[in-house]
Amino acid sequence: MRYSPHDKQQDFHESRARIRGAFAGKRGGKTEAGAIETILCMEEKRGYRHSDIDPYVGVIIAPTSDMLRRLSLQKLLAYSKPFVVSHHQTHQEIDWHNGGRIYGISADKPQRLEGIKANFIWMDEVFQMDEQIFTEAMARVSDTEGYIWCTGSLGTQYNNPKAHWVYKYFKEKPIADSECFEWSTADNPYYPRKEIERLKDTLDPRAYRDWE
Repeated sequence: MRYSPHDKQQDFHESRARIRGAFAGKRGGKTEAGAIETILCMEEKRGYRHSDIDPYVGVIIAPTSDMLRRLSLQKLLAYSKPFVVSHHQTHQEIDWHNGGRIYGISADKPQRLEGIKANFIWMDEVFQMDEQIFTEAMARVSDTEGYIWCTGSLGTQYNNPKAHWVYKYFKEKPIADSECFEWSTADNPYYPRKEIERLKDTLDPRAYRDWE
């Protein structure tokens, strides 16, 4: 697996907070960081107390089934091919080489979370999800004292980010054992500098801020 995290991604990976947010501009590498963190947890079985009954389980949640397949899982599978034994595409279940399992779930079908005892949950494009999904995720990792990380960007969807539940949990009154990481597209050294300058010169200030 070849992955060279930039400084902001590295800070995110080094954190051991149980609940983390990685919020970045478009093409900032937030989904990539979320996918790599998934692989690291599956390999390390972080915090897992061995059980003959309960395997090590991870969950990936995206706003819709299409986004789960096209974005989150695609990014994960691009890096994790050596570790995956099988991928059941109908139900979006991935069997890991060490006996662990990943369930892919869309936020528009939250009932699929019922009964899952998760060791970690990755919520991708979290700004397009309801607060209920996050609180349900916290319940799903409570038994295992597991981890949750949220990735996403505001983009042009919210004129007032303070009105979104993410702000409440990560900025206004951060919940216990949480950490928030934020960066812009310009913080990603692999994004073409000339393209950033071109967009900065082309877009009006608000559009550029939303893009970044």
